[in-house]
Amino acid sequence: MQPSTAIREARSKAAISQKELAVKSGITERTVSNIENDRTKPNGATLTALARAMGYLTYEELLQAVGSKSFSAQPTPAGLVPVLGSVQAGFEWDGDHSQEGHDNGVGTRYIQRDLIAGLEDPEAFAVVIAGDSMMPELAPGEVAICSPGAAREKIISHRTYAIRMGANRDHEATIKQIQFEEGDEEVVLKPTNPRHPTRSVAWTDIDRMAEVVATIRRYSVNAD
Repeated sequence: MQPSTAIREARSKAAISQKELAVKSGITERTVSNIENDRTKPNGATLTALARAMGYLTYEELLQAVGSKSFSAQPTPAGLVPVLGSVQAGFEWDGDHSQEGHDNGVGTRYIQRDLIAGLEDPEAFAVVIAGDSMMPELAPGEVAICSPGAAREKIISHRTYAIRMGANRDHEATIKQIQFEEGDEEVVLKPTNPRHPTRSVAWTDIDRMAEVVATIRRYSVNAD
């Protein structure tokens, strides 16, 4: 499915106008129109920003939601982990969205699975880090390998997770260390860079999580 069709169908599904999508994504209304009319070929970061503005963590997730046959017919090749774009290592709901949409140079690409020792989760994915709030653990431009399966098995305090918030947080995504005690109604999202604030959110604010099980500082990706 072409990006023009996917974005147009997803926007229709979300029942929002091009102007509303532009405001939510930090991308100009003219660019949104050009993409939907196939006058502009968007890069991976732009597609990710548009997808998140409509409630999806990644553009690939948007494709699944609008029923892209081309996507479902192209599973991740054996031995590879998909790089699904960038995730802000920060609190995006406090951020300046006009500064988003930079080109992280990945789009839909892959990392060799054998670069990550012990990775067994078939749903594992990689994201490029944007923002410095998790330094020195994760620096901008580095890659976090995330495991949804590990998070489903057990959420463990003092570990780092890729987190997608729910509708009351505009489905924003972040990577943070989490801290909690059993029975807590809230979870602490903690940066490792002391320049950034620690925040607490209700568990009910969180839509989904994937544990960061590995990081890659120097890597190569293969085009799809």
